[in-house]
Amino acid sequence: MAFALLCCADFSQSAECLPVEARGKQCVTSCLMYLITACQTNPVSMQTSCLNDILFAGSHMYSALCEATCTSGLIDPENLPCRLVYKSKTWYVVHEGVIFGFIQGNSLSNVHTNHTLGYAFREACLEA
Repeated sequence: MAFALLCCADFSQSAECLPVEARGKQCVTSCLMYLITACQTNPVSMQTSCLNDILFAGSHMYSALCEATCTSGLIDPENLPCRLVYKSKTWYVVHEGVIFGFIQGNSLSNVHTNHTLGYAFREACLEA
């Protein structure tokens, strides 16, 4: 037996409600925001509002990175910030030892969990 899960945002990556410079180019930053959201919310429980938040956050992070680095175009995962705060939690991005990953944790806590993209997607599928 197979199941399909469908959840759609209210708009796409190229929607006019997103910053002009980010439209269609914020894939990497939106993926990072998806992984962070998936750590806080079971992916099966995600609603339209979660996807809207992911697209807004990913787009604004893209714009901020382009402004800070004076570049445009697709973002290399190596250029993601090492630390970011999203919804009152601090997240740390790891750029060594894995193709791409992040550390879940708060700067006030001594306990951190390393995640790679593969790990995050496997865990999301196992929880489904």
